[in-house]
Amino acid sequence: MINKENFELLHRYLAASDKPAAADIIFLFGGITMPEVWHKALELYQAGFSKKIYIAGGLGKKSKADKIETPEAETIKTFLLARGVPSEAIITETESTNTLENILYAKKELQPAKKVIAVSKSFHMRRVLATFTKHYPQLNVLCCSPELIYENLDDQKKEYYFDRMLGEVNRLSEYAKKGDIAAQEIPRGVVALTADV
Repeated sequence: MINKENFELLHRYLAASDKPAAADIIFLFGGITMPEVWHKALELYQAGFSKKIYIAGGLGKKSKADKIETPEAETIKTFLLARGVPSEAIITETESTNTLENILYAKKELQPAKKVIAVSKSFHMRRVLATFTKHYPQLNVLCCSPELIYENLDDQKKEYYFDRMLGEVNRLSEYAKKGDIAAQEIPRGVVALTADV
């Protein structure tokens, strides 16, 4: 059942969040459903937290479903260039189609790095952090995302994001079993919500 209490219980668990600090790279996960994420990366760059933005993303499920042919990373790069980010500050990766690939395909940039600011949707952040932890345990990863506030959403968006968050919880269990991410402890209250669906 979608209500404020259940929505925020899920969101609190999934939305890892840190105060930004100087980092080697701003690692921006591709995606076309929430441009607020692009704005967050831009804000962090303009505030001087890093001199480099790495954009990961080819054609994800949503892009393919909408018959979009331009890789997500290229679309986001165009957005950043139009807002004054110089091309030499942007690295794009256009082959990955999911979070695991986003991170694995960035080996050249991530191996020498010590600190990364990860930017994605708030409810994606626990899985982002679990994936980084599994494959780059030496990295200090700061999670930064735009806010997702229940009161600001219409009923359709509440349902959409609630379903997305339930999917995220299921992926945490599934991907940990596959060895793709570090295992996560999922609170009983959160598990109970997934069982109700």
